[in-house]
Formats: sequence, structure tokens, C-alpha cells
Amino acid sequence: SDVVLKSSFYAFFMIIMQLPANILIDKIGIRKSVILANIFNAIYFLIIMFSRNLQDLIIAEFFSALCFSIKDVSDTTLLNISIPDTDRKGDIFSKIEGKGNQNYYYINAISSVLAGFLYTVNPYIPMILGTIISVFAIILSLGFQEIESNADTDREKFSTKEYMGDLVKLFKFIVKSNRIRSLILYSGIMWGVFCLISTYRTSLLEEVGISATWIAIVAAIVGIASGIGSKYQLKFHKIFNN
Repeated sequence: SDVVLKSSFYAFFMIIMQLPANILIDKIGIRKSVILANIFNAIYFLIIMFSRNLQDLIIAEFFSALCFSIKDVSDTTLLNISIPDTDRKGDIFSKIEGKGNQNYYYINAISSVLAGFLYTVNPYIPMILGTIISVFAIILSLGFQEIESNADTDREKFSTKEYMGDLVKLFKFIVKSNRIRSLILYSGIMWGVFCLISTYRTSLLEEVGISATWIAIVAAIVGIASGIGSKYQLKFHKIFNN
């Protein structure tokens, strides 16, 4: 029940952090946002390792939600503005993002199996390795260069008051748009279902006495399936559109 409650707090923090995260990205820029998000991820690992109660885990979930609220926007934006403006920019972006997601799921599958085996040796080993990878991600992000887009140049001309005014207009537009409301509702429900399945999958497997190694193998199989789906997403898109 504590694990499920912890995940619920993560979902709650993700909701309330969306607006502050976007304002922060606008203020400090994409590059610094990517670096900051990776730092928050490292802090998340450290708090998990040294946690002693549910309150510590909730604080850890706050940093995790803060991290991914920023990364979900900054990483995608960094990729988008790094692609030259061409007629095929959308296709190039989709292919690069799809390839990245595919590799992520495959690496996630491999790391899940390794984490399962290492967990049986010492539960702290996977967490230490995760922290090391987070620090490595911070070092990599320090090598990124800030790329200004036309939108960034235009945004510098506006004051904070004007920015908030535009934001209010945007929310009003979202409220009036049936299509956008439906997309947001659909995304929220699907994201919630996936998170719930992921949380309960591990809990239920532990309840029936499945070892950490086999739980990791199940997670790896899910990761491989996700990688395959990500690889062929454009083909599926073309099939259904035709």
C-alpha cells in the first residue's frame, strides 16, 4: 500500500509541476534545464538509497516528478531545435525520437535483467549504478550548447506579466477546444493506467513469491515489446492512415 501511495504522490507532483517547470525552462533556457533535470534525477536516487520511511520516499518522488516535468519538455525541445528547418523536419524528428525510444527500451530491458540479478546479491548495487549513470548524464548534458530558436528570440521581448497573460489565453483556448480536452483526458487516463499496471505488476509478483530476478525478466520482456512497438510506430501510423 505504501508503494502505491508513493506512486500516487508522483502522479500528483507531476500534475502540479507542469506549469512551474515550463516557466523555469523559459527563464533559464533549454540547456540549463536539461542539466538541472539530470541533477534532480541524481538527488532522487540518493534520497531513495538513504530513505528510512514513507515520508522520505514521497520527497524522492517529488524530485523525480520535478526531473521528468522538466525533461519531458526540455529534451524534446532540444532535439527539435537541433534539427535544421526543412520540409521534412517533422519526419526527421519522428524518426530520431522513435530510434531513441527504441534504444531506450532495449537498454532498459538489459538493465532490468542485470538489476534483478544484482539485487539478489545486494539491493544497493542497482541503486548505486543508477546514481552513477545519472551523474554520467549530468556530465554529458554539460557538453550541450544552447541553441536559440526564433521562438526564444521573440519570447525575450515579453515581460513576465505578458507571458502569464498569454498563458491564461492558452488555457482558455484549451478549455474551449473539444479536441484538445479529449486528447488531454485520453492521455491522462492512459498514462494513469500504465503507471497503475507497472506498480501493481511488481507488487502482485512479490505477493505470489516471485524472486527479484524473475520480476526483472518480466520487466525486460515488457521493455523489448515496447522497443519493437517504438521501432514500427511510423509503419503502423501509415497503415492506419491509409
